[in-house]
Amino acid sequence: MPAPRGAVSDAAASARAGRAASGRVLARLPKAPWTNVWRMDAMPDNEAVLSALDRSGFLLEQRVAGALDRAGFTVRISAAYVDPDEQKNREIDVVAVRKVRGRDGTERAAWLVIAVECKSSPMPHVAFLREWNQWDRKNLPWEVRLPYAMEGRARLLDEWVIHRINSTHRAVQVVRIDRDNSKFKARSDLHETGLPTIKAAYDLRKTYGSPDRYPVISFPAAVVNGELYTIESGDYESPTLTPTDFVVVSYENRSPWMSRDHVRSHYDLVRYASIENWIMHVNNVTGRVAEHLPRKL
Repeated sequence: MPAPRGAVSDAAASARAGRAASGRVLARLPKAPWTNVWRMDAMPDNEAVLSALDRSGFLLEQRVAGALDRAGFTVRISAAYVDPDEQKNREIDVVAVRKVRGRDGTERAAWLVIAVECKSSPMPHVAFLREWNQWDRKNLPWEVRLPYAMEGRARLLDEWVIHRINSTHRAVQVVRIDRDNSKFKARSDLHETGLPTIKAAYDLRKTYGSPDRYPVISFPAAVVNGELYTIESGDYESPTLTPTDFVVVSYENRSPWMSRDHVRSHYDLVRYASIENWIMHVNNVTGRVAEHLPRKL
């Protein structure tokens, strides 16, 4: 004989009660049709909230923004830029801007623009290194935009080579280590890590500079939460992992919006724990370059 309509078997009722007790089903208070109230004992505690924020990357963005703010930059979080490939509005995690300063602290007629993409994964990144080539030593990179008629380019290039090229490692490939079930796997992270920050820097330099008036020095960067290692070009047969603070990643870019004279872009890959050292590097490079820039903006 079938059970009466609307009746619930003892077994089904017992199963629902067990799931509720185990926490897999969140119980709700009796509610009116226009409310949606969860019981307080089903809500996350403070530790769970902070853990979720940390895993999501929001706290990393705030920490990076705080470090740049303390260094004297005007900082924006979740800043908008126009994707030059698709002409759509995008978002970059952190943008920091200030006027370029010489070593004596005086402001110069140029802007320093930093665009940062934050990567919250705790897994390590590995950068494969190659020597800087002759093109990099004979030409200012795309990230340094100068007025067409500006004098002193040769002296500025000399400062760039000495304090940027000679004091950093050049990476040509970036790999992130991920967990795949019980094993670890390596996957390329060059495109995903670098392209958004390069695009953001390209759009931002149009805002702060112009080819006939104001120079702009851009530092696209990706800040990672995990460890950062390098492998030297001569060590590929017997590779050794070397911990590092940051590297300059060479990124070949043949997008239509990129100048044909600069098919190679660069972005800095930075370990968050070393962000203060990286900011010191940025300030040192721009301070040396500023010695050859006009004093008024």
